[in-house]
Amino acid sequence: VNWWHLRSLSDTKKKIDLGERHTLAFPGDRSHGLLPGLAPFSEYGLMVLTFNGRGNGPGSHPVSFQMPEGVPEKNAAFRVTDVQKHTVSLAWSPPRVPNGILTGYVLQYQLVNDTEELGPLQTVDISNPAATKLTLKDLEAVSRYKFYLQSCTAVGCGPSLRRKKTFIQTWSPRA
Repeated sequence: VNWWHLRSLSDTKKKIDLGERHTLAFPGDRSHGLLPGLAPFSEYGLMVLTFNGRGNGPGSHPVSFQMPEGVPEKNAAFRVTDVQKHTVSLAWSPPRVPNGILTGYVLQYQLVNDTEELGPLQTVDISNPAATKLTLKDLEAVSRYKFYLQSCTAVGCGPSLRRKKTFIQTWSPRA
């Protein structure tokens, strides 16, 4: 079996790219097999060849097939852009590899106390897949928070991108 990547279905502007050909041999008279390493939400070409000790037989006509959507990879960037007394503004970039059609984001955050214990996890569902920023309001002043962001497709949400060991201390008036 020969197969090759034609294109990602996420990027409709990209032309078909005849990617590297992969080959996998199946012994005996098998009529099915699994192809490894196929990317979600992509189109592939495939051709079947038979061979024996005397050489290769004729190949089948190439066929194309599409892989279903998967969950997105991590977002390309996630940062705090502004901190005020009771608000924090966040901004992010969509994942470089969405593995499908983005349906939105899940933002989670939690308060961190002085002994590094985490408070209850708060969740904000962002149903606009074009959104790249959000301001959280009604936060506790002079407090630290931890933030997590996931991108989602119809299949589910991908891995969480968090502000690694970055705790946000909201604004404190000077004495």
